[in-house]
Amino acid sequence: MFPVSLASAAGDSEQLVPNPGVVSYTFRHQFEEDIAGTLDLIRDMGFDHLELSNLFGMRAAQFRALLDERGLSCTSYGVGYRTLMEETRNVILDAMTLGAKHVRVAWIPHDAPFDINDARRAVDDFNRAGKELKEAGLQFSYHNHGYEFRPHGDGTLFDYIVENTHPD
Repeated sequence: MFPVSLASAAGDSEQLVPNPGVVSYTFRHQFEEDIAGTLDLIRDMGFDHLELSNLFGMRAAQFRALLDERGLSCTSYGVGYRTLMEETRNVILDAMTLGAKHVRVAWIPHDAPFDINDARRAVDDFNRAGKELKEAGLQFSYHNHGYEFRPHGDGTLFDYIVENTHPD
């Protein structure tokens, strides 16, 4: 069902170094079946930190306890756009409980095609939420998917987002 280790899959007997990490989305189907067993697998593969994209029905404190039991850490916590916009305080508390330093969003809701109005809304929302995260000691990150690279002005809509989102 699961590969024994990345090292054996690559034909090498050494584990990954230094400090490799993996996003939980990679193992989403395994997490749905067995959270603790999947964390064991991830640890045994040589990873020592995760970017969580989901808590798989658990509370942040419960998930943190499972990570701690295995010597794993959460460096980044991914949440949905609407969750970040509507439940910013809860996202902050969960991220802090998990020990994450980053909170990321991986999708901007929009009707295709993504346009300047979507980009403007995202900039406003990212600046507001990013400020709240920063005040709590967390860094905001956005994971693009490609639809943001539509032409706009002398660049793309992604350029517009980057140029108008406060780097702090």
